[in-house]
Amino acid sequence: MPAQFRYDHQMDFSWRPLSTEDVLPWADLLNRAERADRVGEHYDLEDIAGQLTEPGLDLGLGTFSAWDGERMVGYALVRPRSYGQGRPALAYEGVVDPEFRGRGIGGALLGWATTRSAGLPEPAGLRVQASDRVPGYRALLERHGFEPSSWLVDLERPLDAEPQTVAVPDPAVVLAGIDSLPEDPVKACYLDAFGASELDWARLRNTAAYRPDLSFAAVDQARGEVEALLLACYFTADATARGVREVYIQSLAARRRARGRGLSETLLAHASAQYKRAGYQRIAVGLAVDGPDADLTGYRQAGFIPVQHWTVYSCP
Repeated sequence: MPAQFRYDHQMDFSWRPLSTEDVLPWADLLNRAERADRVGEHYDLEDIAGQLTEPGLDLGLGTFSAWDGERMVGYALVRPRSYGQGRPALAYEGVVDPEFRGRGIGGALLGWATTRSAGLPEPAGLRVQASDRVPGYRALLERHGFEPSSWLVDLERPLDAEPQTVAVPDPAVVLAGIDSLPEDPVKACYLDAFGASELDWARLRNTAAYRPDLSFAAVDQARGEVEALLLACYFTADATARGVREVYIQSLAARRRARGRGLSETLLAHASAQYKRAGYQRIAVGLAVDGPDADLTGYRQAGFIPVQHWTVYSCP
């Protein structure tokens, strides 16, 4: 049992860190939760295995799970994240089996998470994303002292328009596929655009769903540097469950010096045309917004439809 962790001994469960042998029971738990919560997240075994081996995740320090016999009924992960703040925070992820909710498992996992440092040299605050489709989870977080700190929205757009040639607004810039470029200039742009860390980059590159062949960059020809990028993922399990071939835009941004030049918009238009030609049916993107009622007029006019809102909760 992790140091300083306490739980109600009347809960008749066993508790331990996750291991690489837990792929199947973890996948079963996530599938049961998705059937109940319908947040639109589906996982195959490759997705799960990739999470258990992702860079920077110490299974002994950064994971914990509850078991009812051989059945995983809850889990929690804490991962270091930079969030562009200069100092790290811990991203918390947790799920409780729908049939076992209301029995203190979620609160126990949050209590465990507040004692974790996940290998960081100093204590770090926790951040948790909660879908508005699961109000019980938001209520649990608020009962444990978490407060809303930022907001996200998932947007989707069908790829039903005929693809068109996209004009690049800056003659010094050309568009290129990420898989045709060396890694270093792509990484340099990612770190600058998002204030990210080397670990953030390594984690993205390790994601099973990451698709360099569906990702694009705006390259300054004179400098030989990437000025903006669009990094895409394709989730096979989502496509199977929904019956729609959807490309998810994991990251879309420009370097700080290149903002305001229309490069991100150009990359999105270019990528959409390429996806349509390749037979994909929909594009999706997660967007950070100013609040739960943020104005999405520009995105709606571009054909995007908001499908889900998320609240990011923080706890010092």
